Amino acid sequence: MRFKADGNLQEFSASGAQTATFTLDDDQYIGLIVGSQGSHTMVLKVYDTEPITEGVYRQFEPKGNAFTGSLIAYRDNSGTEYTQGAVTPDIRVRITEITSTSVSGTFGGTLKADGKPDLAITEGEFLVKRME
Repeated sequence: MRFKADGNLQEFSASGAQTATFTLDDDQYIGLIVGSQGSHTMVLKVYDTEPITEGVYRQFEPKGNAFTGSLIAYRDNSGTEYTQGAVTPDIRVRITEITSTSVSGTFGGTLKADGKPDLAITEGEFLVKRME
């Protein structure tokens, strides 16, 4: 997994720390894509009322008794945790391929942390091991 945080390249290379899992909880389908290196972590979550497939997941919003869209959370090397705060319309996670062994795609958006300037996540991409 790699991305730019305010223009600075961040890359996670430890093969065991890059994973994707897919679950169903009642009527809520959830995809969880995680990349990390030590305490430095990027978490991408996608939600739908149908099974998670290849496609773009954007703004997180309610749909019936469940949710659709995506959420992004990032913890930098200093331990500061960023999320999109209140629903941020520019958050997006695109899943380009799901196989029995891997998941790939792109991501980006603006993240926020208390007392910190907004953090632009750009050029995000992932190719992670699929876990079941």
